[in-house]
Amino acid sequence: MGTICSAECKCGYKTKELFLGGGRMNFLTKCNFPYFCKKCNELFIGNTYDKKIICSECNSEDVIAYNKKEMVSPFDTNIEIRSETISFPNKLKLTNQEYFCPKCHKYQLKFSFIGMCD
Repeated sequence: MGTICSAECKCGYKTKELFLGGGRMNFLTKCNFPYFCKKCNELFIGNTYDKKIICSECNSEDVIAYNKKEMVSPFDTNIEIRSETISFPNKLKLTNQEYFCPKCHKYQLKFSFIGMCD
């Protein structure tokens, strides 16, 4: 079962619905997760099962997953959005911490749980 969430920053930046993880039919080949592209400053969804994660906007490989330490505010608590992980076996998690915003470059981006998808 996949997770639907969105991301929003105090600066006004907001994503559309983000479909994360994988569904019943593709969970062995798809595990979507948010990434930040350092070249074009975009948040995009990449498949963690891919050998190389490439930005869907500019095709750069200079990307970083939003679960990496440098993408999370060092001044916030670590409380998960949901108690489950986004996808097995990768054990990826998003929390209610503040993350790096691709627009204002401050740690004010928050991910919000919307629902489940299959």
